Amino acid sequence: MSPISSHGEACLGYLREGYAAWQNPRGTGWAFAVRVEHRLGLSLEEGIACFDRLTQLGLIQPYPGPNLMGTYRLTLKGVAFMEMLPWLEEAARSLFSVIDADPDLGDEEKEQARAGLWSEALEAAFTLSLGWAIEHLPDLWKERKR
Repeated sequence: MSPISSHGEACLGYLREGYAAWQNPRGTGWAFAVRVEHRLGLSLEEGIACFDRLTQLGLIQPYPGPNLMGTYRLTLKGVAFMEMLPWLEEAARSLFSVIDADPDLGDEEKEQARAGLWSEALEAAFTLSLGWAIEHLPDLWKERKR
């Protein structure tokens, strides 16, 4: 098992790498999956699962030729996702402070609650939309708390 806490977090690693490549004024915009897999400690199977999922979601585009390094770049949809991600992160931080202030939760429960909420938020962002995830993040927390 990789040190990454969720599949969504691993997929986000690919998007971050692709976004950095897209922002590099001296680069070609292409990123390399093997860098992400190495940095995050992903197995080959985990890496392929993320790469395939992001491709199917239309967030990344694999290099059209021979592709031993897992070369890819963000699509415009992927760039838009990364441009909106800070809003989801900020909304999550606000809820994390609510979780941290809850006197009924122990430290381990708080950590599990934060990790679970972030995992659900990423899953909603990938499968529904980032806008939906941002808007409904408080509802996700209320559902988890029940």
